Amino acid sequence: MFSGCYGTGTIETALALTPEIERSPSAKLPTDPFYERLDLAIFAHALDAMWGEPARRFPCFGPVEGL
Repeated sequence: MFSGCYGTGTIETALALTPEIERSPSAKLPTDPFYERLDLAIFAHALDAMWGEPARRFPCFGPVEGL
């Protein structure tokens, strides 16, 4: 979770709240099979993990291992 990325969440929320009948038929939805396995349990697990992490101003993917 990164601080300052609230605009992206706002846009995604607005899209999710758009009634299905009003959504674009040409929307470019993800086609990766990974998305087919996502369900509420995985979402809940991801949220639990996220709440345990501090918000960071910049992405942090671990320590740099020698250059």
